[in-house]
Amino acid sequence: MDVVHCTIIDLYRHPRLTDRTKATVRVLLKEVLGGVPAVHAIDLHLVVITDSDEPADTVRRIVLTKTAKLLLRLLPALDASAAAAAAACSAPAQPSLPLAADPRRQDAPANHRQ
Repeated sequence: MDVVHCTIIDLYRHPRLTDRTKATVRVLLKEVLGGVPAVHAIDLHLVVITDSDEPADTVRRIVLTKTAKLLLRLLPALDASAAAAAAACSAPAQPSLPLAADPRRQDAPANHRQ
């Protein structure tokens, strides 16, 4: 799983806690499963501690630094789950049990309809 792009889509001061800034960061992730690329977008909602007189560039840098720290913890777990999903997809399918006829279905045999 690779990080394609991170974008701050929402950034504002917390309404009651003046030393906090709330942010939403959209992260685009790309993975390749079975030769097929897939792009995923996740939104991370963050609260960071900042000074009230902090410049906007510094606040954005703090938010992106926290995003990077979260992604460093998150990506190994996503890679492990993707590997497990890929293994499950490549395993032979288990035979399923036949489903009981639902009398409400139109394609059920006539003697099973109500």
